[in-house]
Amino acid sequence: MQPIAIQCVEEYRVDPVQEGRIARLLSRSFPGYPPERTYFMQLPDFRLLATWDETLAGHLAAEHRVIAVGGRPHRVFGVADLCVEGSFRRRKIGTMLLEFLERMAREARVDFIILIASERPFYLRNGFRSVGNLCRWLAIEDFQTQMIIQHGLAGDLLIKPISGKVWGKGLVDFMGAIF
Repeated sequence: MQPIAIQCVEEYRVDPVQEGRIARLLSRSFPGYPPERTYFMQLPDFRLLATWDETLAGHLAAEHRVIAVGGRPHRVFGVADLCVEGSFRRRKIGTMLLEFLERMAREARVDFIILIASERPFYLRNGFRSVGNLCRWLAIEDFQTQMIIQHGLAGDLLIKPISGKVWGKGLVDFMGAIF
């Protein structure tokens, strides 16, 4: 069997064929995902695409930004839209995507990989931990800024330390939209 290939594609380099494949995978993976779109609220900085023989088997979108935790800046990769095509599940493709991202994070001197997920067991098995910080972010809906929201995420905020920095107990300010 041919191995899964993972490539990093900067968002501005996603071609129309890749865009169509990504949109179809996202709509199959996430009920209610905006049809024909490859992002929920905002375009990511880059994507990791797992392919097998021209088939998009898995996808991970990521943003590279600075957030503040307790008023201290942290460089992060924020993960969004990690999904694996149904026929490719149980082959550790999601784990491979996260491992690829972690290698990139170490090279880029990122402090933490962070994400918001209600399906925590998968991420906990992959070295993430749940944190209960109060969070602040910019709410975007229908292509318009709505308001600034501030509240906890009920344990759905997950982090993976990369650089050795300590995650604080203060307010997490996403300094933009949530991932």
